[in-house]
Amino acid sequence: MPPMTVVDGLDAALLDVRKAYRLIYLYQRRVLDLCEEIKKALSGNLDFYYWIPSSGVSLKRFDHSPCMQDAWAFLPLYDFCALYLPHGGHYEELKAGDWMLIVRISADSGKPDSPERDVDPRTFKDVPNCESTVRLYLYYCSQASTANWYSKVFSDNQWPRDDGKGTFDGGISTFGLKFPLARLSNAEDVSVSVKQFLEKMQAALPLNLAG
Repeated sequence: MPPMTVVDGLDAALLDVRKAYRLIYLYQRRVLDLCEEIKKALSGNLDFYYWIPSSGVSLKRFDHSPCMQDAWAFLPLYDFCALYLPHGGHYEELKAGDWMLIVRISADSGKPDSPERDVDPRTFKDVPNCESTVRLYLYYCSQASTANWYSKVFSDNQWPRDDGKGTFDGGISTFGLKFPLARLSNAEDVSVSVKQFLEKMQAALPLNLAG
């Protein structure tokens, strides 16, 4: 058998790339559907508000060369969060008792928080030592405020705890819980996990979301 050439090696690598992109599509379709299943498990008492890559890295305008942008900007669902408000809720001029839910889905815990541009995935922790997760965060407002949920409450604070209750300035309490993504593989499992989140959250915050 003749030795493998550079071209042979590249052909094999590109075969893996084609497989990977098809798998990424299926993964992204699943996590987008998962956000809707979580919403439904909360009796539909949610309106979509905003979404953003959790890293904050996003595409610039399409009239900017893609070659000058961070390659992570082209993988926004690698780690992303969707923000929801209660039906009829407003995103600013907050009142006591207002709340916001964040669904954060992370494909891979291996990517470090780093200000560096284009962090190289070859430097990440080994794949078997990482995890894929879903985090549910509830933000609860205990006092009236002119703050905007996204630009002030969410953007001006670190991530909430993902193992219980926390607090931010301005009368904001939080409750977070983390689940393995594999545990939310279908609507029934999602319902069970959301129920667990609700029970623990409602024991920690003066809020009842059961519908």
